[in-house]
Amino acid sequence: MNRALWTRRRVACVAVGTLLCAILTVMQAAALLGNSVSAGVRFKGACQQPIAAVFREGKSRATDAGGTGPSPRIAHVDGTSVWLDFGAVSEGNSNNSPEVLLIDNPGDIPYALSASLSTDIRTLFSVVSLAPESLPPGGTSTLGMKLDTHGVAPGSYEGTLTVADLFGSFTKEIQVRVKVLAPSEKQATEDEQGVPGGPRASTGTPRVRIAPVVPEQNAPKPRITPDPDPDPEPDPDPAPDPPPAPEPEADPEPPPSPDVPPSLP
Repeated sequence: MNRALWTRRRVACVAVGTLLCAILTVMQAAALLGNSVSAGVRFKGACQQPIAAVFREGKSRATDAGGTGPSPRIAHVDGTSVWLDFGAVSEGNSNNSPEVLLIDNPGDIPYALSASLSTDIRTLFSVVSLAPESLPPGGTSTLGMKLDTHGVAPGSYEGTLTVADLFGSFTKEIQVRVKVLAPSEKQATEDEQGVPGGPRASTGTPRVRIAPVVPEQNAPKPRITPDPDPDPEPDPDPAPDPPPAPEPEADPEPPPSPDVPPSLP
């Protein structure tokens, strides 16, 4: 009887050991699978390297006080070089340029964009905007700027616009130029271009200078020249004269009657 009890205990121990081995095998397999998945995630994340943004010229154009012809675009892109030139503006200018630059995200990681101006030109602009600031992969953001030169001293200004991704994908420093004209400079520029105080031509054609008005007492009297007589028009072909009507023939006089002797009483 003791032998049978011992046998049963031995069988039970073998079964428990087998079960424990199976559980350990399953746990090890799960651990290996988890390690391979995490390694794959880490490998995939390592392949997604940040890519710098691509800058393109926007449609907004510069201001050229007193200039002629179409104004150039504010943004200039030459390869990796980017700069902005707002032209020559008058004091008190508040032009809005809603599309100065276009910023593309060519990578697989989104951008959190920011834009800031250096202290040299910060007082010349009232607005610097990015729409949208959160830029998904393959998307495009538009940078807009608005001038505000009220109370700004005339002169040439240069500074830096810094556009960056807060996630660290890129940081771009862009040179900005603005020339503020004094009222006298603006007037002189307009006088050189043509009509004083006139608006800037937009077609590129030269302006016509208007001669000053001569006082009436000194103005030469106009000389009136009579218009030459117009050439007489030729008469139409005359109609032929009708033939003369025949004159009526006179009636013949009757022959004289013979004398009748007077009757006797």
